[in-house]
Amino acid sequence: MRVAFFSEAWEPQINGVVTSSQALASTLVAPRDSVYVFAPRYPGFRDTGANVFRQPAIRYFFQPEFYFSNPLPFAALKAARRWRIDLVHMHSEFTLGLVAGSVARRLGVPSVLTLHTLWEYYGHYFMWGLVPRPLFRYFLSLLYRLPDYFIAPSIKAKDYLSNVIGVTQPIAVIPTGINLSMFRNARLPAEERTRRRARYGIGPDDTVIMFAGRVGKEKSISVLIDGVAALRRRHPDLKLMIVGSGPFLEHYRRYAARLGLEREVVFTGYLPYTEMPFMYRLADAFAIASVSETQGLVTVEALASGLPVVARDDPANNDMVGNGAYGLIFKRDTDFPAVLDRLLAQPDLAARLRAAAADGSARFNVAHYGKSVREYYKWIVGDFKARKR
Repeated sequence: MRVAFFSEAWEPQINGVVTSSQALASTLVAPRDSVYVFAPRYPGFRDTGANVFRQPAIRYFFQPEFYFSNPLPFAALKAARRWRIDLVHMHSEFTLGLVAGSVARRLGVPSVLTLHTLWEYYGHYFMWGLVPRPLFRYFLSLLYRLPDYFIAPSIKAKDYLSNVIGVTQPIAVIPTGINLSMFRNARLPAEERTRRRARYGIGPDDTVIMFAGRVGKEKSISVLIDGVAALRRRHPDLKLMIVGSGPFLEHYRRYAARLGLEREVVFTGYLPYTEMPFMYRLADAFAIASVSETQGLVTVEALASGLPVVARDDPANNDMVGNGAYGLIFKRDTDFPAVLDRLLAQPDLAARLRAAAADGSARFNVAHYGKSVREYYKWIVGDFKARKR
């Protein structure tokens, strides 16, 4: 099967969409399978593989790390015909999503979209946040008419498509998989762990709570910072390590400084993905306050690394931590300090969650993910042919 991936997020970007899409592509490579990627053209970046088509793109004014592709499909259609594409897999809703829809229609092949992002939570990045949510939702509903089929990484994502957007196309719930062994097998000797911690001003005996991901408003990182402020007298060795970069990085730096937490809150900035398994080894627990996730791959990475998780009450987060089997849930933002304190004050609880964490990540194995998606592809092709008769 020859599958075309259309994604606004691809190399050299580093984010959850890129990670999950590349992981899926790696599992679909078989003697009779091929994956071809259609992505924006980034200035100065050159692909090493031959199966990548770069669509001319411009930098998004409101979010400089993003590029939006030219929506004209003609060059992409020519490449898709040359590669004899059997199925179009859309990993983007916007300009490349429009190109993907046009290519699929002109080739007469089915298209499927994976809902990676709940864009309603990111409305503040569009036109200075001036677009009202109902109008933004209506705009999304128009885009979601293009795909013939959908993949939702969680029940939360499926419910959003069905109940909020009103999607009537078939939707399969397939949890996204990652390379679990990359995180499970990471080893960091004690001396190296101490050295790496010292690089960020963290002592060998400090208790480190970690957040990883895009440092944006929608991640509610202020909730985690407030939690450290509330607990610093009770736990003077407590540190919050925020791993990643994003548009609100400087905002959160200033926020921590206003609370007098320059030493307690550590910002690592951007790190290569290959460094992430070792960053989790520097931490004692993982925390996430966001309710904007469709799934939350960083939580899977934390579990695979053996970290207990403290997560905000949300369908996606609850699913990640097995409704409490692999982590603790806090109902309201103001509940975070008490729930974190419970984890810190009960070593037996932390040890139990740590021992169960690897089991919690097992169902997100990338090989299982690839197998499930390929089976769905095969069903899609058969169903699409039947509908055309």
